[in-house]
Amino acid sequence: MTAPQLEQRPLGQDGPLVDVIAVGTWAIGGTQWGPSDDDQSVRALQAALDAGFTLIDTADTYGEGRSEECVGRAIQGRRQEVFLSTKVGVLGNPTVGWKIDNSARHIREGCEASLKRLKTDTIDLFQLHWPVKDIPIEESLQALLALKEQGKVRHIGISNFHAPELEAAVQHGKLASLQSPLSMLERGVLEDDLPAASRNGLGFLAYSPLARGLLTGKFRGEAPTFAESDVRAHDPRFQGDAWQRNQRLLDGLTPIAEKHGRTLGQLAINWVLCQPGVTAALVGVRHAAQAQEALGGQGWRLDEGDLAQIGVLLA
Repeated sequence: MTAPQLEQRPLGQDGPLVDVIAVGTWAIGGTQWGPSDDDQSVRALQAALDAGFTLIDTADTYGEGRSEECVGRAIQGRRQEVFLSTKVGVLGNPTVGWKIDNSARHIREGCEASLKRLKTDTIDLFQLHWPVKDIPIEESLQALLALKEQGKVRHIGISNFHAPELEAAVQHGKLASLQSPLSMLERGVLEDDLPAASRNGLGFLAYSPLARGLLTGKFRGEAPTFAESDVRAHDPRFQGDAWQRNQRLLDGLTPIAEKHGRTLGQLAINWVLCQPGVTAALVGVRHAAQAQEALGGQGWRLDEGDLAQIGVLLA
């Protein structure tokens, strides 16, 4: 049976067509989302490919390379099916702390290491993971453009850059995309960053569209308890008054999802895809069933009445 083709949108001005839902792999690194089984992660990624997904996004810092290694295993023999995206620049781990290094040397070395872990000759989208003030953006962009000229990367992008940083970056080379968080519970990019990306011809990859799982409706009633190593253990959205507000939001969203015959998670993904300028939503896949669930976030659209009603709930 042929897997269904997802909706696609261009990644920036004159960019390649990519799926409107991408497979995100932050959670399979095994360092910030609780324990992770590599074999299970590989099976989940392969199930996503079988389901029709083609865009996989990862980063060298997820699990200190472990996520990229799982992706590399999963796409063996299927590289031609995948638009492969990764990131560079973050060093460290939750134990020793983090450092951002966007120097030309680290970008070159990081690219070579990622290529090796991913078991490929070319990365389709290579992104600076975070901006940094102590290294000129011109140096970073020149290094990325050199990798593009060498054929090691096809497109270059930025992640977590705000509008002023984006405006500075585009002065030094053509960028394909900006990747930043966007969900019903994290809408800050809608004011400046997403419009700046659109104005400069960049696509937009929205990560955390499910607000770390909160918008799936999986967590209801009493606030959940997470392991200390899980990033959600310190997320205020899962605690106190914010938790209660978010429970009321889910109550309000439920009839809208039911109207369309969709789950809360699928509704949350579709809301992101309805925001002007968004190219794709990145959805974490740790288990095979999650790929099938995510599929239901596309192929339909919230109407203006739905969006207005959700706006009232979010006010």
